[in-house]
Amino acid sequence: MSVVLHINQWRGWRQPGLQILLALAAVTLVQVCYGLRTFDDAYITYRYARNLSQGLGFVYNVGQTVLGTTTPLYTLLLAGLSLWVGASALPLTAWCLGIVLEGLNFWLVGRIAQDLLGDWRAAVLAALVYLLQPLHINVASGGMETALFTACLLLLYRSFRARRSGAAALWAALAFLTRPDAVLAIGLVFLFWLWLDWRAALRFGVAASLMVLPWLVFAMVYFGSPIPHSIIAKSAAYAHLPPTQALLFLLTFFGTGTLDIQLPVGVILIGGAACGLLSILGATKLRRLDPTVWASLAYPLLYLLTMSVINPALWFPWYFIPLMPGALWLLFGAPLALPPRLRGPAWLALALALVGLPLAAQQISPHWDSHRIREQTYLRACAEVQDQLSPRARVLAPDIGVVGWCLADALILDPIGLVSPEALAYLPDLGSGEWVSARLVREQQPDAIFGLDFYLQPTLLGRPWFEAQYRPLWQQRFTISEEIRTLYVFARSP
Repeated sequence: MSVVLHINQWRGWRQPGLQILLALAAVTLVQVCYGLRTFDDAYITYRYARNLSQGLGFVYNVGQTVLGTTTPLYTLLLAGLSLWVGASALPLTAWCLGIVLEGLNFWLVGRIAQDLLGDWRAAVLAALVYLLQPLHINVASGGMETALFTACLLLLYRSFRARRSGAAALWAALAFLTRPDAVLAIGLVFLFWLWLDWRAALRFGVAASLMVLPWLVFAMVYFGSPIPHSIIAKSAAYAHLPPTQALLFLLTFFGTGTLDIQLPVGVILIGGAACGLLSILGATKLRRLDPTVWASLAYPLLYLLTMSVINPALWFPWYFIPLMPGALWLLFGAPLALPPRLRGPAWLALALALVGLPLAAQQISPHWDSHRIREQTYLRACAEVQDQLSPRARVLAPDIGVVGWCLADALILDPIGLVSPEALAYLPDLGSGEWVSARLVREQQPDAIFGLDFYLQPTLLGRPWFEAQYRPLWQQRFTISEEIRTLYVFARSP
């Protein structure tokens, strides 16, 4: 007992350095147990970084200056690291970098929760929920820029609360260069700062703009536009989406902690209502806090409203993780309405529900490929057919990540124009549920085609002209979330 008391009284536990080391150890343990599970989209950034580090330019296809990545800062960071560790190690390097950044995020979520809620129990449990939430664990293993983006936002909030305009401007600029949707979080900070101190707000806005300006000028000169081409392509390719699809994914995330929109609608609505009510209750208990707090607490709501109106494709899980800190702080504010003796059990029950319910939902209704079976199949296909293709072959691939990474010298043609501007002219050919224009294949005549059945079925598979021009090179059936799919590789006939 005396040892426990001595540990509790030891001031060393309060040191940020030691806390960050413990947070890093916890994240490392979780991620090592879970394993590296790289997203297909992450390989797009890796290919840009590899080409950049090898002196081939900031390009996806050599010779084509197209900005097809929305995360230039992360690309530059990985390109720099690849000079040290080697380009072939980029997937592992990105995963390790993500672990370090998530260790910082774990600590920041808990530290800010301590400042907001004034109770170490709530702070520890909120941080643990962020660490152990199943969707977050899966995204953290995927090699995307999510950890860097979240770290920039959390450091922006922390600098804003300390009224340090220079530091806040730096983190705002880095957040914007990591992901363009950072403008929502930055805009909130600016508006709240404008309300509190318009001079400081202007200093913040001018400094952040000047930090971003060099990249905007470079992108305009080098690429012809600072707007990533992938944003233009997605807005055109996904124009046929149902008008409420983004709202459905957002409600599913906030209501169940998953992206499984095939869960019963009643479950999603009940969970969403409970999350909303607890958030409102938490907001009422936190209303007397410093106004700087509300820039972070209002971010999930602003994101929900904005994306529901814009209606982008929101089935990509990495978009949701940066919403978690603000949502967690609001939810953990709700038990403050209880008597002090009941708050500890309430926080514990809330933490168990926020981790346990999504985990149970994923087990009951596994409609999301959390094991990256698709990416593993693409890797296998590339390894088995690359010797049968010319190194400079022109390859059409709806999923350009793994294919572009494995076929390093190939010219990748993506059918919706993420990195291939010439494909945009063919998008009007596509109807609902169609992903590859038959006219594009006829006119562009790619040397090879990599694609899943649902990409190729409506317009290519079974068509006489296609069978006359392309021969099967490789195919394999596999199961993704209880659905049987087939990956095809075709080569152009002599």
